[in-house]
Amino acid sequence: MRRKKTQKWQSKGGIKMHTVINVDEVVPNLVWFSPATTHDHQYLQKITCDDKTIYVFDKGFNDYKAFTFTKYRTSFVQFYKSINNTSVLIITPINEVSFLSWLGGDVKGTSPFCTNQGWEVKYNLMRAYIKGIEALKVADSQVIILTTEPLVNIIAKQNATSNEINTAQALHQSQFEVTEILCGRMCPELGGKIEYLDILGYNYYYNNQWIADPHQCLNWKMSDLDNTYIPLHSLIFSAYTKYKRPIVIAETSHPGVDRPLWIKMIETEIQKIIEAQVPMWGVCWYPILNRPDWDFLENWHYSGIWDDVYTVNNSERILNTESAKAILNAQQAVRTT
Repeated sequence: MRRKKTQKWQSKGGIKMHTVINVDEVVPNLVWFSPATTHDHQYLQKITCDDKTIYVFDKGFNDYKAFTFTKYRTSFVQFYKSINNTSVLIITPINEVSFLSWLGGDVKGTSPFCTNQGWEVKYNLMRAYIKGIEALKVADSQVIILTTEPLVNIIAKQNATSNEINTAQALHQSQFEVTEILCGRMCPELGGKIEYLDILGYNYYYNNQWIADPHQCLNWKMSDLDNTYIPLHSLIFSAYTKYKRPIVIAETSHPGVDRPLWIKMIETEIQKIIEAQVPMWGVCWYPILNRPDWDFLENWHYSGIWDDVYTVNNSERILNTESAKAILNAQQAVRTT
């Protein structure tokens, strides 16, 4: 219940009623009344969260201090060690902070569904990221942290103004903000340390190089004729020079018929990286199975090694033989490099 606002500057009036209802019950097991001016997230302080319970709530109730991020990290380590206490655990605390910050903070594509808030989202995600690492290291000092961030090349259009060139360069350099914060060079108040950088994981796809404004992807198949397209090995050299850490390609793939060509390109680039004695520890093809688009589930990407077909009455897993052969050839070529 709330008093109707008649002017912008008038405050809320009335009360709020907060409830907790179990999914298999019709009567709330907890009810709390508060003034309308009380922020929703304070309600979480009124309940004791059960580790084995899934809570569904409006984003207004979100409070990382109440749903302790670090607590779940520690619990994960304890669970893993309970079933495997000999292997070293490699963890990515948050996947693709740079991408999530843009998607949720700038273009309203996911939570918190904002615009012009990309930096604020990134800053707070990195706060949680670092707190999580601190908790993980306490739970298991041998934990290895693997970052997974997009590796991109962003350029200005032809005949761009000096302002447009500077903007594109700033966007290009912003891809390193996550690792700069993580190692403490940027925003040191968050507690980043160089020892938190164990393995650098980079996600690299066919559309990871583009013109800033207007947005236009560079054609990787025309890279030999386009000096604005930077080969993958050069992008990796730049990242390695900054941090001197082992590197993995944490994600890569290509949709459709060009998969074998992309695999061959990755093979050639990885060979150049290894020959330069940069510690390249692996490449992950993602996804290995066919999958639908995140937003439009009727669209399937056909970017895996298997072209799975799912229907109501029949599901079939079909190996994409050309892609499989290209993977095997690439593995053999890299082993002999």
